[in-house]
Amino acid sequence: MNALKTAFFAVFAMTLIFAHSATATPDQHQSRHYVVLISSDLPAKLGEKVFGQSLQLLLKQARPGDRVEFLAAPKGTRLADVVVPEGTVRERANSREYAGQFGALKQFVTTSSAPDSSQAMQLRLPQLLDDIGRSFHPQEILTLIVVGSPLYIASNEREAAFDMEKGLTPSDGMIAASIKDSLFGTKERKGQLQGATVHWLTPSDDWALSEVHRRTVIRFWAVFVGVQGATLSTLCSDTARVFGNAVQGESTPIIDAILDPNDRELVMRPPPVFRRITALPVESHVEVRPVETPTRLVTPPAATPVSEVHPTTNRMVESQIPIEPAETPSRPETPAVIPEIAVPLLPTAPKVESPAIIKAVTEIPQTPQGRIGIAAVWEVPTGAASAADMDLYVAAQRGGEEVYWRHPEAPGAFYFRDVRHAGPAQNGGDWTASWEYVEVKHGRLEDVSIWLNVYSARSSVSGIVRIQFNGRTVDKAFHFAVTRGNRGGDSNLSKRRESPYWQEIKLADLFTEANAHTPIH
Repeated sequence: MNALKTAFFAVFAMTLIFAHSATATPDQHQSRHYVVLISSDLPAKLGEKVFGQSLQLLLKQARPGDRVEFLAAPKGTRLADVVVPEGTVRERANSREYAGQFGALKQFVTTSSAPDSSQAMQLRLPQLLDDIGRSFHPQEILTLIVVGSPLYIASNEREAAFDMEKGLTPSDGMIAASIKDSLFGTKERKGQLQGATVHWLTPSDDWALSEVHRRTVIRFWAVFVGVQGATLSTLCSDTARVFGNAVQGESTPIIDAILDPNDRELVMRPPPVFRRITALPVESHVEVRPVETPTRLVTPPAATPVSEVHPTTNRMVESQIPIEPAETPSRPETPAVIPEIAVPLLPTAPKVESPAIIKAVTEIPQTPQGRIGIAAVWEVPTGAASAADMDLYVAAQRGGEEVYWRHPEAPGAFYFRDVRHAGPAQNGGDWTASWEYVEVKHGRLEDVSIWLNVYSARSSVSGIVRIQFNGRTVDKAFHFAVTRGNRGGDSNLSKRRESPYWQEIKLADLFTEANAHTPIH
């Protein structure tokens, strides 16, 4: 009997042991692999936070046996790679595994270069994910912590067609494509990060042009990593939240998004704010143009052509995008037959010999009475057109709020069109593909402030600023002797006046000097 009891208790004890083993979650025993991708040139405060959270992960939060790897973006240089040891915080800090491992990490996250560098805080995430995918084992629990900008900025001419700067976002066709046709193609990348989660720390929350643009970019990255089998779970500027979600194993998608099979275009799409090119209504007190004026009002169309960058040619292409018809059509269309008109140039302005610009000045429509139209078109030597980006900064009242590419509407002014290349396009005829355009809602020339900025360039830039006011047109030629842009830097007034990347256009002076010219109707 005693032998039977002994055998019973032995079997019972073994059953408990196996039951405990069977009910234990895999996460309790399976090690995790953290990969922390950190961009260069982080702001000093952010670098300190990232380093602090990294130490928290290594000393307190990661479990023994977890692997933690730190990579420097955009090149993917390994800063540290450790397996977390057993022990208390003090024991881990003094462990052989951690000895001398984190000096390079600290130096990298606390070192920054020139603040106007276009590649600051760049990740080059598609390429880095490829490197990780090649060494990724499906049995691993892979957690990616990404620190850097969510906007992919081209680093050379070959990538210019995929630049996400100034609001452009890749179409789903770009994602579905082969990597031979699209930098963001996933045809050969499907499933390479199966089961991984991505937690993205952005340097700030002001990278987006609008909430619509923010959602569009987040959706793009969610779909991009989703096709590769990963989940984008976090994207924000809260350092503690990003690292905390990663440690806790948060894997809920930040947005439910899948690849749209009907979107096959290889294009970079502008944010919605730049798609609406409807003219503002004319104030009721403005005098109506004489009947004999050779213009007619445009019937509101069902769709308007919007210029987009084709990734393989760096050319602007058109797609039809529906818009809401304006209640009162206000912008006159260029007449079908235009009498030959001499465009007045200021005697003191340098002459622009370009046939392309001479053609462009015939394309832009006239500005409604009682308003001031401000447009710019520019040219550069052959081969540098895609990198030449000029920007208008206009305030309806001096010292007031300016409109520019990132801020299209302010009291008294509206920014209709941002152009990111030298123009016009060779097969042009569509003024929106060549001219950057702002309209001021009043006619007080002395109140308006206009500045030109060289956002980016690889050579000197020449062009024309065209001012239209009450039926008169004055063109002001400009020239910037630069070899690069400053991306809107040095923007306060005192620095603008000293900067080679800024020029002021004074309206009142222009029209005073142009009094001898015959008004254009």
